[in-house]
Amino acid sequence: MQPQPITLDAVLVIEDDPVVRRRISRLVAGIAEPDARIVDVDCLASARSSLREHPFALALVDVQLPDGSGIDLIAWMQQHAAGTQAVIVSAWAEEEIILAGVRAGAIGYLLKERDDAEILMSLKSLREGGAPIDPMIARRILALLPAVMATPAAAAPRETGQGRFPVRARARNPGTGGAGVQQSRDGGPVVVVPAHH
Repeated sequence: MQPQPITLDAVLVIEDDPVVRRRISRLVAGIAEPDARIVDVDCLASARSSLREHPFALALVDVQLPDGSGIDLIAWMQQHAAGTQAVIVSAWAEEEIILAGVRAGAIGYLLKERDDAEILMSLKSLREGGAPIDPMIARRILALLPAVMATPAAAAPRETGQGRFPVRARARNPGTGGAGVQQSRDGGPVVVVPAHH
């Protein structure tokens, strides 16, 4: 499935710190559509109420709110506001929180501590179908993935007529180690994942 651009015409900012909430709302207003509806709330209850009342293209969600978890809200949104994409904007960068946010349905993860230019660049990527992930968060996510062996030059992917690279996945023999990329009999790449026991 191709990532879809997000039109910043209706954005919900969910943040309990009033200074941060105003800052994020101001940044969004600077890049949103001219007649965009930007709503900011300070708790889960208000967020749920807003999501029930109006459709939003995007929700920028803090993780820790006075009445619960922003991650729980994102999971709730999958059932009750499925048309709204969620990006976490948080001060938390622990692996468990990052993974929980992604599992709940977040399409991005930004850190509040970044300067305005960095956050703006990340938010602008949404309009082109990007998934804004803070570089430090991306590095942590990559560290959690199994190491992938470098593809030898002979096994480099070849482009097909449709402009795509044919890739097949198969389980690696448990006795041979972790994940990697191997060459198939026809010379195309095969992404190898560890077998589960």
